[in-house]
Amino acid sequence: MMIRFAPAYTASALALTLASPAAADLTAQQVWDSWKNLGANMGQSITVGTETMTNGILSLNDVAIAMDVPDGQFTSTLSNITLAPQDGTVLITMSPQYDMRVKLDPEDDEAVDMTLQLVTPGLQTTASGSLENIRYDFTAPEIAMSIVEMMVDGKPVDMDLDVAVNGLAGHYLIDSSEGFGFESVVDIATLIVDMEGRDLETPGSGVSLKAAYQDIRAENSGQGAGLSNMADPAALFAPDTVLESGYTHNGGSFTLDVSDPEEGSFTFASTTAAGSLDAVIVDGTMMYAGESQSLDLTVSGAAIPFPELSATLDEFGFALEMPVVKTDAPADFGLTLILDGLSVSDVLWSMIDPSGALPRDPATLLVDLGGQATMLVDPTDPAALDTDAAPGELHALKLDALRLSIAGAELTGEGGFTFDNSDLVTFDGFPAPDGEINLKLVGGNTLLDKLVQMGLLPQDQAMGARMMMGLFAVPSGDDTLTSKIQVTPDGAISANGQRLQ
Repeated sequence: MMIRFAPAYTASALALTLASPAAADLTAQQVWDSWKNLGANMGQSITVGTETMTNGILSLNDVAIAMDVPDGQFTSTLSNITLAPQDGTVLITMSPQYDMRVKLDPEDDEAVDMTLQLVTPGLQTTASGSLENIRYDFTAPEIAMSIVEMMVDGKPVDMDLDVAVNGLAGHYLIDSSEGFGFESVVDIATLIVDMEGRDLETPGSGVSLKAAYQDIRAENSGQGAGLSNMADPAALFAPDTVLESGYTHNGGSFTLDVSDPEEGSFTFASTTAAGSLDAVIVDGTMMYAGESQSLDLTVSGAAIPFPELSATLDEFGFALEMPVVKTDAPADFGLTLILDGLSVSDVLWSMIDPSGALPRDPATLLVDLGGQATMLVDPTDPAALDTDAAPGELHALKLDALRLSIAGAELTGEGGFTFDNSDLVTFDGFPAPDGEINLKLVGGNTLLDKLVQMGLLPQDQAMGARMMMGLFAVPSGDDTLTSKIQVTPDGAISANGQRLQ
């Protein structure tokens, strides 16, 4: 649900608006000084047209914010910000409407100049706590963002974008008592995105994106001295840095329509009952995971040989773990992919299996990989990656679980290998492996028979597949084949004890 060009650069302005960094005794001046200091640490330049202090209330006019971003710059100006002390806290109010501008000029892509408008009626932020531990609570009945103007390579783009956030509430906490730390919790009742774009040079062509999600919660926290200087990306991966980010929603929908008079139209739509996304960075390792529950997917278009393809999925999930810093010793990595309960529409089944010969039970795919690798370069340094040398060394790879079940057949497996990086000769430049993998196939021959019977698989190809299975596997029960593939450091490869190489 990411809109191109906008999110990465509007995020800082939204964070500045919703959770204005403040200061210790919660006088207006201290709040504003802390705000400027934190902005500077994030790489922002903040200038003010006029500052007026009256009875302890600080009024700021024409507050301009500028920040360099990859391949460009982000700028914004707020006509007014007021900081008013009340009962030991500071109430922060801002202009209910202001513009943000993003200018990007990458070397190998189009130059973009875009102006966005943010409308925040009723937004209120209250700062409380102590000088070293400041909390900001904010609420807003609604927040809206839209495109005012967009230019690509100096030419106007006909695009409308409306983002509406309703029922916003949350808090943001900055703790500088020991090093630097922060936490934030944001709750949103509904999020609605509506985008329309048209190609002015091709009549009838365009793109439409609509999305709506409900009961959204975003939680973020971090600890580490390096986080006080967010202008330095390497600070995210410092040894003392811990970052955690989580996002959940309680259902939503997404629709993408593409109109093209020459190539044909295309539509993709999905709904989901719930979803989540989590990221953690700790000790130089990043962990990233997400899942969606009860997915309904629909695809239609000129390139599809039937009116519509639909599918349902009980669960889709993934998890990734990998080192993100240069390591002196092997570090853990992992990858997990889950597609559980995949069912496709009867329209597709009737095309490939009109007689109903194949079982139509939901399909499942599970892949769970782990291992160890050494990072030889710093992944955060583009210059270090711009080389033909391998960025790392693989030391171990383990298949913790494999399961694929479809059309009445099921393949499972597990195993693992270690790798000798000092031997790059035996396997022609690849580190010599040592280990085994065990596989089990149930229902494979029955599936081949039915595919031949249906005319989807020629008899000679089915025979070739059986010969291949006979070479790598041995019978182990009723329509069950097992296989143990072993590799030794001397270059020997065997299947079930029979040497293949």
